[in-house]
Formats: sequence, structure tokens, C-alpha cells
Amino acid sequence: MWCTRVLETSNIAAWRAYAQCTGTAYTARMAPKNDWAQKVLAVIQSGNAQAAMAQIKVAPSVRDIQALRKLMEAGKLLAKYPDVDRCTLDTIDALNGPRLHRAPPGR
Repeated sequence: MWCTRVLETSNIAAWRAYAQCTGTAYTARMAPKNDWAQKVLAVIQSGNAQAAMAQIKVAPSVRDIQALRKLMEAGKLLAKYPDVDRCTLDTIDALNGPRLHRAPPGR
């Protein structure tokens, strides 16, 4: 049947046609919201800067740290916690820098 063959493709138009054929609603898949920055901000607001810096050092990505910095700027917390501010900048630099564990080219 045509509807079952559509499942084997990754074409969005085909999935919409399948949804129409079966009478189900088509919903696009979205990436889950990452609330890491909100959680770390809550740790900072609780006054536990050391725990926040430990979390920042193992941050998932630069984008998450930048989101945290935006939240801290909005709450005027960067001036209140200069160690956390410095830690975010250092971690951004470390994540953006070259990876030292990789072998040099040509070896």
C-alpha cells in the first residue's frame, strides 16, 4: 500500500501525505529545549558560586554558556559574581580554542 511505503523515506512532504492518508496529524519534530542555563542561573542565585563554576567548566556548549551570560546580564549578576563572570569567559575561550588532544597534521 502507498501509505506504508512512505514511512521508509525521510521526505517531509511524504510524511504529510502519509498523515493525510491515515487521518493523523503531522507534527514536525523539534529539538528538545535545553534549560541548562536556567538551572545554572538558579544555582548562582542561590549563592553557591562554586557549584555554578563547576557546572560551567563542564558546560555542554558555547551556546549554553552564552545563554547563561545573557541571563546573568539581564539580572545584573555579572558584577555581583566576578568569579563566575571570569569562569564563563575562560570556558568560552577553552571551548572555542583548538583541541590540544588531537595529533598534529601529518603525523
